[in-house]
Amino acid sequence: MQVTPPQDSAPDMSRKNEQPLHFLLRPTTKPWEVIIEDDNLARNQKGLVCTAPPPGGFPTVHLRSAPSYNIDPKLLPRWQNKPGPKLWARLFDGAFDPAPLSAVESIRTIIRKLVDAEDVIVAPPMRMYNTYGRLQPPYHFLVSNLSQKAVDTLLEWGTVSTAEATVFFVSYDPPIPTFVMSVCDLTYPLNARSHEYFADFMREKLKHNPAIGYFIQQNLEGPPVDDAYAYAEVKALYASIFVKGFTVHRLPKMPEDEDQGRRGRTKTRGKTRTKMLGPQIVWNVYFGLPLRLSLTNYYALINQIRDLTYMTYDYGVGRVLRGATTLECAGCKSMDHTRALCPFMNPNFRGWLGPRRREVSDQPSSYPAAAAAAGGMEDVVEDAVIDAEISDGWGGGGGGGGGQGRSRLWERGRGRKGRRRNRPW
Repeated sequence: MQVTPPQDSAPDMSRKNEQPLHFLLRPTTKPWEVIIEDDNLARNQKGLVCTAPPPGGFPTVHLRSAPSYNIDPKLLPRWQNKPGPKLWARLFDGAFDPAPLSAVESIRTIIRKLVDAEDVIVAPPMRMYNTYGRLQPPYHFLVSNLSQKAVDTLLEWGTVSTAEATVFFVSYDPPIPTFVMSVCDLTYPLNARSHEYFADFMREKLKHNPAIGYFIQQNLEGPPVDDAYAYAEVKALYASIFVKGFTVHRLPKMPEDEDQGRRGRTKTRGKTRTKMLGPQIVWNVYFGLPLRLSLTNYYALINQIRDLTYMTYDYGVGRVLRGATTLECAGCKSMDHTRALCPFMNPNFRGWLGPRRREVSDQPSSYPAAAAAAGGMEDVVEDAVIDAEISDGWGGGGGGGGGQGRSRLWERGRGRKGRRRNRPW
């Protein structure tokens, strides 16, 4: 394999007060050097025009699954055994595209404008099985045949947003997320004191469940340590816990009582409806320190934490958002906020060239006709209702998905009764 030699100098992302005329007259010895200008856009002589990193860096995206999730098992071992530096890349919404040429060209063009990697290879994913519904795993492309210096530069950027595409670059061995869970139904007022109260409650809750700490101690990555050191590390991890509270305007209610219907839905004359709550305060829980766990053990850990009962004496019983109620941004795919609260699509994000909130819909592009044909009509209808009601309004771009799903269900009917029975609205 031919590997491009490292470039002479890494791009400098420091802010420089240079006029556009000076930028055009710069010598061509450093064509990848980036100049950040007053409009909060970064430019270089390779034609790159992208959003400049904000102070403190771009927002962190907490994914629900690993970058290799749902990759075809025939393809994944070849990717794993590919020698040389490599990393993952995904487009903003992470959607799977069976015709990936346009996506590959967009990613490859951005990489070539940002680093010296003329022969870079961007391999598209092949999925193992189809997935449906609101919560879709983001699909990643494998980037290889480039130098380690180029990989380091791309990872330093993390997010590159141009007018043509927004790309996230992720380490091939991704860092372990620090997000734990989202909790609602608590009556804490949304203020600074409540943040500290609930954080203290979470710390005490984990301390009184020794199985959680034992699991962490037994699965620490890295050099082996004695029990005292492992205990101190767990103690420091608990002390670092912090929470963030925010308001979600529509949230599905998932009662435990089976009389309410499967997954908290009620049925009325052929319709399946999800009980919805009004504005709710949701509390996100995070670890403030990185976890020295493998990705598999991280997911096992947060599942154990989410299985606990969060009963307070004065503020009710917390309900962990799981399953169909899990938060996930339809844009960046982070699992700690909704599309309406996506920090990337914040109107105050200066210089943002990526999708706007009105351009991103929470609705799936289509509903699975195959599932309906196999007798799964009730599930399809129920998922359609949840997809509609869980979003922050229908928003821009939602009509196309709803229309496709509606037409497929309509075609399944035979005669007037069949059509009336199979309509999801």
